Amino acid sequence: IYDAGEVIVVGDQSTPVSRGEMADLVERLGDQVRLITVHENSGPYVGRNLAIAQAEGAFIAIQDADDWSHPDRFAEQLAAFEADPYLQLVTVPHVRIDKAGRVQLEANFDLKGDGPMTSMFRRDAFEAVGLFAAVRSRGDVEMRERIKSYFGPHASLELAAPMMLCFADSQTLSQRTRAEKREVLQMFRTNISNRQDLRVYRRNGITLTSEDAIHVPV
Repeated sequence: IYDAGEVIVVGDQSTPVSRGEMADLVERLGDQVRLITVHENSGPYVGRNLAIAQAEGAFIAIQDADDWSHPDRFAEQLAAFEADPYLQLVTVPHVRIDKAGRVQLEANFDLKGDGPMTSMFRRDAFEAVGLFAAVRSRGDVEMRERIKSYFGPHASLELAAPMMLCFADSQTLSQRTRAEKREVLQMFRTNISNRQDLRVYRRNGITLTSEDAIHVPV
């Protein structure tokens, strides 16, 4: 990965020990790795927007700190982009595991999930539809649906092989939101389903911003 691009690490109100460890790692790995330190907890999507603003590559991939990706994940996603120039977003299925490494089923009892936190984007997609909404949860879902609404459903592809392990714990932000804010999440999903088709903006050459996002009020 270091030969192919850049790595931007975002520390979102990390502890002093974690900040020190990240700084040491960045120093050892060289110029292709950069560290952004956020001193107030701003949530994952503010951090992603800060990283996107500094990124120089044509493709941007998301990797959360508590998840593990297969070493070939990025290569497979890049190959999909190369095969279809119209794609703006490529994801992979994930499998959830707990602290003991035991597999946890998705909410619909499937083994594989389609979480958009596995996303790789064309950089140009953000130029067209704006950055992530500054929300605490489900910003990846909103971005995926915004891209599909603006470019059309064929702009998004999920590969077949599960290439990410995601940490499953009741105290993760995603799980706490699901447990405590079910009605709000349902409202969010309904608002996405009812959103005006954004392709009319693309046909008229109008670009979007994060203000055009559907925000999760949590």
